[in-house]
Order: sequence, then C-alpha cells, then structure tokens
Amino acid sequence: TMKPGDTSTFQYSNTNFLLLGMIAEKASCNTASGCKTIDQIITDNVITPLGLSTTTYPTGATYDGPHTDTTWNIYGTLIDFTDSTPSVPNSAGAMISTVTDQLDWLIELTTNAKGTLSASTFAERKDMTNDLNGNVAGIQSGYGLALYGSTSSTTGATTLGHGGEISGAQTLMFQFPESNLFIVGDINTFLSV
Repeated sequence: TMKPGDTSTFQYSNTNFLLLGMIAEKASCNTASGCKTIDQIITDNVITPLGLSTTTYPTGATYDGPHTDTTWNIYGTLIDFTDSTPSVPNSAGAMISTVTDQLDWLIELTTNAKGTLSASTFAERKDMTNDLNGNVAGIQSGYGLALYGSTSSTTGATTLGHGGEISGAQTLMFQFPESNLFIVGDINTFLSV
C-alpha cells in the first residue's frame, strides 16, 4: 500500500509477518546445520528460553493436540472450526498456548524482563511512531515492532500489547503500564463484523 522506504503511514498486515518468517528461515541457513524452519526458530528462541511449556507451534495440514472448541459466527450462523489447523497463518500466528503461558509472553513482550531482545531493539519495539491508520477498535493507536500502543481518550490509561484471531478463536493480551496490570483474554468464537 506504500512505496518502499515510506515511513509516513502504516498498515498492519498478517502477510508481512508471514513474509518475515520466510526471511527468518532463509537467514537461519548455514553450511554446518542447514536451514531451520520458523517453528524451530520460534521454539529455540522464544518458547524454550521463556519456559513456555504449554505453548506449541503447530505445523502441517492437521492438528490433534490439546485445544478448545472454536466456532466462527459468520453473519449469524455458528460454524464449527474446532478441528481446523492453526498452522495456516504460519509465522503470523500459528501458536496454541494456555492463559498462563500467554501471560508470561505478555510480560516479556511489554517489559523485556528476561532480556529476549537487546535493550536497543526493545526500545524500538516500544517506539509507537507509526499511526495505525487512526485506531485499533476505535481508539487512536500506534504500532511498534509487533506491539500495539494506545491511550484512552476517556480515562487517559495507556495500554501495550497485541491481539489476534484465527478460525474461531480470539486472543487479546494487554498491559496497563501505569498500574503494572496485565490482562489476557481468550474467546472461542470469532465474530464477523
């Protein structure tokens, strides 16, 4: 939607995260051990170091691991998506986790408490210089590196975090930095707009 190098605007796209995963796979290649898949990269660099023991990165056309029942409300008709595979979005969101692991991830995402990122990269993650085309859910927002930031026009409260939805499931994870409050919410129905 914009020319390369244009930083005057921003548009979120899951496709960008899918492409970034493909780039990470190519960048992982070396002559000694070959190339890693994105699920290996995420497991080695996020899931294992952060101790996210109930988080998985599904791959393949089917998934039979533990997960909740999910439905998609398609204009008033509930469609069962329980047995669909979450691997479809690949690096744009193919993860299954418990609320406890999601909370641990949210804390790392918003505070870098365990040092997953260098201090300079984490500072860049929190730099909300991009206008997120006006808003997220009706609230003026910005976007750093895989991190939303917004301030309520009603209360003045700031939130940091991210959310996502796929095949009948939605997750919202946000921190209120002023009060050090962390909130994780999972909904097993995706509502069409």
